Amino acid sequence: MIHYKILFLFILVMLHCNSAVGEETSSRYSLAWKTSLANDNFTNTTDSSNLVKTSLGFQAGMKLLDTLSLDAEFNFYWSTGRAQSWYGADGYSTGLNFNQAVIKFNPLSVLEFQAGAISLRYLNSPLLVSSGPFPGVLAKLYFGENQWVDFGLTGLYSLPTSRSLNSDRIEKEVEPSFITLSFDAKTGKQFDLVGGDVLVSFYKYQNLPSKVAYESSLKGNTTKGETDADSSFRFEFGGISAGIGGFATFFENYIARVRYTYLLNTDGHTVANRGELLQMSVDIPLEEDLFVPFIELFYSEADASVAYYNSTLYGNNNRQGYSVGMSYEYHELFKLKFRYTSADLIYVNNMLSSHNQMLFVGIETSFVGIL
Repeated sequence: MIHYKILFLFILVMLHCNSAVGEETSSRYSLAWKTSLANDNFTNTTDSSNLVKTSLGFQAGMKLLDTLSLDAEFNFYWSTGRAQSWYGADGYSTGLNFNQAVIKFNPLSVLEFQAGAISLRYLNSPLLVSSGPFPGVLAKLYFGENQWVDFGLTGLYSLPTSRSLNSDRIEKEVEPSFITLSFDAKTGKQFDLVGGDVLVSFYKYQNLPSKVAYESSLKGNTTKGETDADSSFRFEFGGISAGIGGFATFFENYIARVRYTYLLNTDGHTVANRGELLQMSVDIPLEEDLFVPFIELFYSEADASVAYYNSTLYGNNNRQGYSVGMSYEYHELFKLKFRYTSADLIYVNNMLSSHNQMLFVGIETSFVGIL
């Protein structure tokens, strides 16, 4: 309850400051909200869940100085229904969840530093890691708004999130880390009908807790031990994630998009250390609306990445299959979403694993500005 009171007090203070000081103050603050409602269904041979989920999300910002600002994205999330599985929603739980909460420092127009709870969406590699956030520090050197090519270099040092009870460990464990170095480049404003991008990231996990190893064993990783306290990964995790994407406009306003991501854990066993994801979609405008059908093909071997941290949308690890779905955006006011995923085993590695099927149907509003 304390967190909720602090949050609402923070919002009221911003609203009060905005009304008291006027336009000059309002430019220093930003606040927007959205809401969503969905049905999420999961089933395999032994487990199932059928949940109704709702959330109330916010984006907030505060400019402290010309070069210093605070940014946060968070939501209140609730779910109700029946579940008898380990299946979760990328670490989100009922209550207040942060997608990002950082302080940003821009000493130069081409240089940015972040510290706090950092979203990992910029890695654009869901087979490696979900959107996060991880607490840590980030530095980015970027050259954007160019006619021909935009590019950037990003370094991250972060602490992978987990929570272990005393019964989940044998001794005090060393603090884990997740380190990345990424290079990205994309075509500039000169390319409006056809273009592309490339993103290459080198990553390394270190000192992951036994709790993380145990939970990951249920989601496809190869581990040693049988309980939370004595589990450990058979292999280390460090390697490369490389993605290349492109778009092309046809019939004047239809846009075809494709992206391929390759993941390789060079510290893992050479017969089970690879992941691949192919994503294809088409933007189909319908007067003031937008219809986007998509298909995804995925392949993620047992030790390609840490199953505890990557996206549940693709069944975590030791999975191959496909997703089909669509989104329909009405007048930029809200989106209808549908997604079906079939995730089969690459090979049987424990008694809990079987063919997964996931069905998601939901509605989500666009962000509406309050400040």
